[in-house]
Amino acid sequence: MKFAPYQTIESLQEYLLVSQWEQRVEVFRRRDRKFLLLQTYTTDEIVELQSINIEIPIAAIYEGVDFGS
Repeated sequence: MKFAPYQTIESLQEYLLVSQWEQRVEVFRRRDRKFLLLQTYTTDEIVELQSINIEIPIAAIYEGVDFGS
């Protein structure tokens, strides 16, 4: 699992998993030295990254992506 090594980076505060099959982004945030899944975003939602104070529409993340039929 790729996520495990990243958990040891102390300065990493948020970790995103971006689906390649559907418009879905999962945001994990560090709390008390552990990462917890705090938010799942789907179509038409705005992804919030607190560690860098930014909001990104999920449509912008998936711009140009064709999931097929």
